[in-house]
Amino acid sequence: MLEKRITQLPNIVKRHYEMGVTSADEMTAERIKAIRARENLSQSQFASKLQISTTCLQKWERGAAQPKGLAYLALKNIEATSLSSFLDF
Repeated sequence: MLEKRITQLPNIVKRHYEMGVTSADEMTAERIKAIRARENLSQSQFASKLQISTTCLQKWERGAAQPKGLAYLALKNIEATSLSSFLDF
């Protein structure tokens, strides 16, 4: 599902993804927790919406791992807008 979403993201994001551009702007555990809290979702609900495992989200929120690729771009988009805007794209 995230791969389908990348084709719908704004052109600048698509170009960055296609060129392999990564941002120096790190998606920290605190930012991920804040996004989820703002959306008022449990870890399992948020993970389900992102189509990742709850374990993966827990690792991100502990800082044990970081989102990369499409997951990173999805979180950046959700952070800038909202989950519903991202899913309704």
